Amino acid sequence: MRENINSIMPLIGEISVKHPIVAQKLEKAALQLSHAQSVEELQQIGILLRDAWIELVQKLFKPEFVPDGEELPPSDKVKTMLEYIMAQWKNCPRILLGIAKSLHSLSNEIQHDSQVDAFTVTWGLTMTTNAIALMLDLDLQHEKLADRRYYKCPQCGSLELTCVKDTEVDPIDGPMYDYESWKCSSCDWEHYIIS
Repeated sequence: MRENINSIMPLIGEISVKHPIVAQKLEKAALQLSHAQSVEELQQIGILLRDAWIELVQKLFKPEFVPDGEELPPSDKVKTMLEYIMAQWKNCPRILLGIAKSLHSLSNEIQHDSQVDAFTVTWGLTMTTNAIALMLDLDLQHEKLADRRYYKCPQCGSLELTCVKDTEVDPIDGPMYDYESWKCSSCDWEHYIIS
């Protein structure tokens, strides 16, 4: 099972582009797992996984996620912060929240389990790496959607919008103007903007 650690290294590389500190924790965990001989060394991997979750939520969480009148969660309340973060992502599968919370709990269990085995730690590291990579991708998608002129279709509310940005070119005079062509995949809405 430890041989499978190499399969997550490309994902850790992708994570390092978006969040180098989280990637460092995961890479250190993978390296330590490949050499771990004792339960104590395996438990240390649980600490690294827990720290990766803490770093992730501290990067993704924003105070404006908390509704007015509610208190901000302390920085060590990873599961609460995960709820606020994932509530912002319209395209987030709800099951991912349960998976992320379970993996955070597993990292704590690994850290304190005096009989933890390499299989459990390998599984925890592999699943945590995959979940964090997915969450960073979802956050990136959310940020891209939030920066767009249209977040959702004004006619049907769908997020299935495509935008083509191009320049109208006259065969004789050359470039004339830039435009955006918006289309909804869920209904017949189309919109053109000349800039």
